[in-house]
Amino acid sequence: MHHLSGDPSVVEVVDTCEDDSCLYIVMELCTGGDLFDHIVAQGFYSERKAADLFVSILRVLQHCKNLGVIHRDMKPENFIFSAPQGALKSVDFGLAAFFKPGEYKTDIVGSPLYMVRPRAGPRSLPAR
Repeated sequence: MHHLSGDPSVVEVVDTCEDDSCLYIVMELCTGGDLFDHIVAQGFYSERKAADLFVSILRVLQHCKNLGVIHRDMKPENFIFSAPQGALKSVDFGLAAFFKPGEYKTDIVGSPLYMVRPRAGPRSLPAR
């Protein structure tokens, strides 16, 4: 995550430390809850609000792409608000990986309920 630091759409890593058995990551405090809970509580968003949220998500994807990082677990639960009416930020880069332009990843990772099923054709995933 330090690789992605400095972008306002990614939660900031404040500090890290470790002891004999654990690594501790201190991140910025975000008190606004996650996007999934907001969607459930709200029921629906206006087109304008949905567009604003989508632009925030696209900014995260662009920032990651520019740095050669693929998140691999994009879902509403991995976007949190900095405050109740604050900015949307991306979290949980535990499955993230570096990539090079043109590289095609074939490993299956992510949250099963949000995964896209392989499609037929030349770019489909190999059978397991």
